[in-house]
Amino acid sequence: MENLNIALLQADLAWENIKKNLKQFEEKIEAVNAEVDLFILPEMFSTGFSMNAEKLAESKNGPTLKWMQRMANEKKCRCYRECHR
Repeated sequence: MENLNIALLQADLAWENIKKNLKQFEEKIEAVNAEVDLFILPEMFSTGFSMNAEKLAESKNGPTLKWMQRMANEKKCRCYRECHR
């Protein structure tokens, strides 16, 4: 079986501030110099543990998903590589 390289990321989340949270995690992801197949981010990583779903909800192809796809592509994560052969 092939090895799976996983990076677990944690941070102090900015309450209901998607742009700030994505920027913070982008910096952390970019700082990883090892080859990583899968990054694991905290639950509700983009918003903090907010209950204001109506205010913060995005479409299924919204900016956070696009950000995740871009990060996976830039870091050449395994799932992204296999889906885009």
